[in-house]
Amino acid sequence: MQILLQGHYGLALKAIIGVMHFSDVHFWLLNLSKTVFWLMGCKFGCSGRVPESELSDFWGIVGAFAMCQTAICAGIRFLCTLTLREAADEVCLRRKAEDLKDRFLSYIMHEMRNPLSGASLLIFEFQAVIKEVLKTAKRDPHPNVLHASVCKSAKHLQQLTEFLIPQFEKMRGVCDDVLQLEKLEKGGLEYNFKPMSIRSWVSRLAGQAAPLFTSQKNTVCFSSEISVEGADAEALLDKRPRGVADFVRLDQVVSNFLGNAKKFTKKGSVKLECALRMPSEEEQK
Repeated sequence: MQILLQGHYGLALKAIIGVMHFSDVHFWLLNLSKTVFWLMGCKFGCSGRVPESELSDFWGIVGAFAMCQTAICAGIRFLCTLTLREAADEVCLRRKAEDLKDRFLSYIMHEMRNPLSGASLLIFEFQAVIKEVLKTAKRDPHPNVLHASVCKSAKHLQQLTEFLIPQFEKMRGVCDDVLQLEKLEKGGLEYNFKPMSIRSWVSRLAGQAAPLFTSQKNTVCFSSEISVEGADAEALLDKRPRGVADFVRLDQVVSNFLGNAKKFTKKGSVKLECALRMPSEEEQK
């Protein structure tokens, strides 16, 4: 009975050690040290009181208690560590989800800002053209004059419409990305590769960007250029003028650059240059 009481007392103490915030090395040092001290206590405390014929059974019981104490304390330690690890993983997952949410909202705001800004400027141009037609009608209601003004304004409105449609296509592309939340959480988006004439693509980008800079009271000039490096690249472009890419994504990237250039350039000029060249030997590898 004395051995059982000593065993349960040691087990209670070691259970407390198992839930304390120790490193694994310190825990096992304390756990094994407690077991050794308990065995020494049994040896010196019970020496002379156990008959010689019962010594083997005595030390068998003592050894079993020592192993049980050590194993149970290690099990408690494992459960505590597992619980803390699961809690830490849950916190990391929550932080990752919050970071993904912040990145997604930042992406949406950033990608929607530029086409919305371009569409707003084009709508203002629409209003200005319509006001000009109304002024002409009031100033000179003659049918011929009104017809000429409407024809001139219609061409301008058609040009503005051609610029406005791509802005809405960009916003539609961003809305499609919103529907790909699962793919965003996995770290990637679905790309849509299509063939398109490179020269036409650059010209379209330049045409969309030009109205953004004309509204700055002519303090910033905008220009565009397509440069081809080398005769081989020139021949290849003439032979195969169409390139394959996700031009919607490329439009977003270029629009972001042009939007930042418009925002931070107060005087001078902004130039959109598309440089084409043949790949180097290292790039071909």
